[in-house]
Amino acid sequence: MLAELDLAIPECKIGVECQSWRWHASPAAKARDSARKRRLRLLGWELVEVWWTDLGRMDELAAELMMLIDARSTELSSQLSTQLSSQVSSSTTGTATRTARGLRREAGRHS
Repeated sequence: MLAELDLAIPECKIGVECQSWRWHASPAAKARDSARKRRLRLLGWELVEVWWTDLGRMDELAAELMMLIDARSTELSSQLSTQLSSQVSSSTTGTATRTARGLRREAGRHS
């Protein structure tokens, strides 16, 4: 397993990490967290860190997270649309090629 996030939206590759000094303050913990975050970001994940001090600004944090979800959803939708368009195009091309071959064979049989 690469990472276990406190909260994740896998479809959008967004992770939320609730941080505390108790678990993330030592040099070893910081190094481990840094390496894990780097690996996740290389895989396209966006990570949001939430500290206890952020609890006083939950509305701001929620708005920030909603903007990120919206941006990632739009990006994901665009990527899916491009992939589907590409698949439909290649599928249609393949069907047209197979149909043209079939018609040539049929024409050859009737001549």
